[in-house]
Amino acid sequence: GINAEYMGRIMYERGHHFSTPSEKETLREVKESKCYVAEDYKAELDKFEQDKSGNEISYELPDGKSISIGSERFRAPEILFQPELISLEADPLHDLIYKSAMACDIDSRKTLFANVVLTGGNTMFQGLSERLQTNLTNLAPTGLFGSVKVIAPPERKYSTWIGASMISALPSFQKSWISRDIYEEEGVHSIHKRFFNCVV
Repeated sequence: GINAEYMGRIMYERGHHFSTPSEKETLREVKESKCYVAEDYKAELDKFEQDKSGNEISYELPDGKSISIGSERFRAPEILFQPELISLEADPLHDLIYKSAMACDIDSRKTLFANVVLTGGNTMFQGLSERLQTNLTNLAPTGLFGSVKVIAPPERKYSTWIGASMISALPSFQKSWISRDIYEEEGVHSIHKRFFNCVV
């Protein structure tokens, strides 16, 4: 994903190259195990500028060599909150959530802001739920929408798969299946016909 690509780019600036498939897997492991979201990005940058070596950590690569990782640990995930850091014209994560809730019926907004549930691999960054909580609270003041609550279940990395497996196990879901034979014969049109009631 974008986070891994950016992590690779800023690690390259330090002289660490991750280009082969196995090296990219190592980079993914570094990102997932060592990166975090800063509560205050500018303050964290300033802290690292004042004492670069004191704030670095060591990571042992599969070949036994060690590399030092510093501000890259929080710079890579920061693009979720500041996509402009990589010249990406996109809304930050908290804005996307806010706009999605605001696009819903006014009566449901309070419930939505009180139940922001995180799922997926990038939500595993340490500090992400707290930063998101702060940013969303600043966008959606308590007086207007009640309190904002960001929920980060421990199994969130696999929540989508868990939910899908539960739904697919329901007997009522079987009528929604499309057999391989039908899909190979009709292609994507079989999905449009069955679920969108249209002919393409």
